[in-house]
Amino acid sequence: MDKGPNDLEYRIEYLTNQNKFLDSSLRKLSAKFKDLEHEYDKLWEENQNLRIIRNKGNVLWFLK
Repeated sequence: MDKGPNDLEYRIEYLTNQNKFLDSSLRKLSAKFKDLEHEYDKLWEENQNLRIIRNKGNVLWFLK
C-alpha cells in the first residue's frame, strides 16, 4: 500500500521534516541578523567618530 497525503505516518514524517527545516532556517537567519546588527553598530560608531572629527571635538548627538 502506497503512502498518501492522508496517511498518518506520512503526515507525521512530513511535519517532523518541515519542523527541522524551519528550525535550521531560523538559526541561519538569526546568525545573519546578529552579523548585520554587529555591522550596523560598527558603522554607527564610525559615523560618530567622523562627527567628532568634523566638529572639532564636539559631538553632534543623535540617538542610536
